[in-house]
Amino acid sequence: MEEATGDYLESEPDAVFPPDCSESNETFSRVQLLYSQHIIAWPNFSECLPHCGMCQVFASDPTYIVYNLLLIGFFLPLIGLCGLIGNGLSAFIYYRPEMRSSTNLYLCALGCSDSAVICTAIFLFCIDSIRRYSLHLSLVFGALSPIVYPAGMTAQTCSVYFTLVAAADCFVQVRSSIFSNQLSKKNRLYFSTSAFSGLSLF
Repeated sequence: MEEATGDYLESEPDAVFPPDCSESNETFSRVQLLYSQHIIAWPNFSECLPHCGMCQVFASDPTYIVYNLLLIGFFLPLIGLCGLIGNGLSAFIYYRPEMRSSTNLYLCALGCSDSAVICTAIFLFCIDSIRRYSLHLSLVFGALSPIVYPAGMTAQTCSVYFTLVAAADCFVQVRSSIFSNQLSKKNRLYFSTSAFSGLSLF
């Protein structure tokens, strides 16, 4: 394989398909397109399938394409936007001085983590469903999905932890006013929130 120059790959003399595979299919056409634009190097093949995540074959049934585009490409971002607005308003209200309490601060953190879950879900599902129509979207998805996916998993774990901590805090407030006063201190709240956020990374 020749060395890459800049951000582009030089053509390889052995860019050929496996001899026992038919070249008249959508996967091979996609490989040829990406290779001709110097986006990928010529991939290896296993059982006539390329080792290339960007070369996957999309579903071709017209009914499924329209259904997928409407449901995931349109309704999912719309519902996600409503969720972002609701979580943003909740976090804003819970963080106001008049609403400051241990439980409300945990709920504020929960709203922030849920917003992160929504943003990553919109990227992973919506962009994935419409990237068939744009080569640039495919490049963006391929470059950012290894970062966005772990971030989404971390945000989901944070949401679970914050929900459990908020429930435990409510239980403590009901059972003991002494423990409740101790847990209401800001430094304890910020420490526990930061600790659970860090724990979500592992």
